[in-house]
Amino acid sequence: MPLGKKLEDLWNYLLFVSATIVFQALRVAPHGNLSTGERVLYTSVTKNEGAGYDGTTSTITAPVAGLYAFAKQTCTLRTKSAISTFMLNGVRILDSQTTASIDENACASGQLFLQMKKGDRLWVDVPAPFSGSYVLSAPLHQSNFAGAFIHP
Repeated sequence: MPLGKKLEDLWNYLLFVSATIVFQALRVAPHGNLSTGERVLYTSVTKNEGAGYDGTTSTITAPVAGLYAFAKQTCTLRTKSAISTFMLNGVRILDSQTTASIDENACASGQLFLQMKKGDRLWVDVPAPFSGSYVLSAPLHQSNFAGAFIHP
């Protein structure tokens, strides 16, 4: 193994043992339709250790390389549908979709383990060709996005 790679691995390990990277954010924007390619904004940040999550853009930028775990929940109103996808550096990774019945609201979740490089960016948006994804933000049906660094 080249010396540069060994030093990088050592640096990532030292960052791992000395830092916690974890975030959790809720969507508090008024519920309504989102268009194709529109980012789902989770601006109410309830935890952000390690400063990797940007609540303004709802993007996590990996401060160190390693394995991360992410989860999202997208809720929708009665008789509506919602679809969202994890986007890694602009590439669609994993979709989740829900359609609510006439009687009650519904939520869809997605979980993802992802090997990220330092500087990789992950966010949630409405994938093409879907438009009119109705995202709900209500106390019992809270759309949210969370993640944590597991190990280098």
